[in-house]
Amino acid sequence: MWLQSFPRALVVLAVSLLGLIAGCAPAPRAAPPPAAPAAPDGSTGAAPQAAAPAAPSAPEALRPPRDAVRIPYSALSLSMVPHWLTYDAGLYEREGLDVTMDYVATSTTLAPALLNGEIPMADAGQEIAIASTVQGGDMVVVTAGMDRALFWLSAVPSLHTPADLRGARLGITRFGSISDTIARYYLGTIGLQPGDDVTILQMGGYPESVAGLQTGAIDAAMLSPPSVFQAQRNGAVMLADMGDLDLPIYQSAIVTTRRFLADRPETMRRVARAHAEGWRLLGDEAAALASLKRYSGETDDDLLVATYRAGIHRFPDSPVPRVEPIRAGLQQLAAQEPAALQISPEQLIAPQYMADAVAALGR
Repeated sequence: MWLQSFPRALVVLAVSLLGLIAGCAPAPRAAPPPAAPAAPDGSTGAAPQAAAPAAPSAPEALRPPRDAVRIPYSALSLSMVPHWLTYDAGLYEREGLDVTMDYVATSTTLAPALLNGEIPMADAGQEIAIASTVQGGDMVVVTAGMDRALFWLSAVPSLHTPADLRGARLGITRFGSISDTIARYYLGTIGLQPGDDVTILQMGGYPESVAGLQTGAIDAAMLSPPSVFQAQRNGAVMLADMGDLDLPIYQSAIVTTRRFLADRPETMRRVARAHAEGWRLLGDEAAALASLKRYSGETDDDLLVATYRAGIHRFPDSPVPRVEPIRAGLQQLAAQEPAALQISPEQLIAPQYMADAVAALGR
């Protein structure tokens, strides 16, 4: 009412000034977002982001230079999960590595590309390092991998016992591959001679072996999960678990050449640091299943869970490579290549990179 005692022009002026003052006042500050709850200490079920938090951003001049590196993997198997987890959790990225991952079926296919420098390293079975060294190559294993065989002997229902393999056709991925090595070793333990008593056939990959069982192209196959469970759903039977064999062997490992280690040692250190942290995520079932589903091509959640739980305990505690699996591999190859017995297993591993990375994590 007091406004009625003022001339109309003064009222308008007063309102305008009040609006101008309000517009110049600082806006209220937004409340900070609530802090994320901390993961319990010692938890093995934390999400990858919690287990491996991103490093604080640093000035551009202090960040490591970007380094592009291709690291293919040789199987659609649980044995490759440490590499997949490391990539998916952003641990290679955090080390300044622009990693390219791609699938190249079987280790033996990767060997020539490693030796000629086309690719710097790969997640593959130890057999390519062993075979190439026997032939004068310079490959070495720089990380450990699954060291108990994650394979089952699967067969058509008409075969009831391992002894029924006599006269049968047994599918492996490729000659010289880890599935071939394990198949030949196993046949020897049951008194059968590869080639004479059992025909060994190359199928190319595990999915092709599953298809071969279903179509009757082969009578049995050496399969790793999830393929072994797919075959079982199709009617195949599991005759034997290769994990019961007294055969330490790296079904997967990061393999490179000594030439690469000499030329790019810092790249190898970065890969080792990332891989050491990725190894700690193996106990995170949700993260491991997500990576397994993404890269294996398997979409059935029940098969994925069965695969993870069947194989997780076949990884060693530490990713630092040991000589025992290499020695066993040399002894197996010696049956075909006697020169393998002249090679020391120590010359086939370069454990210091991984040992330094693990030590830096306080393990």
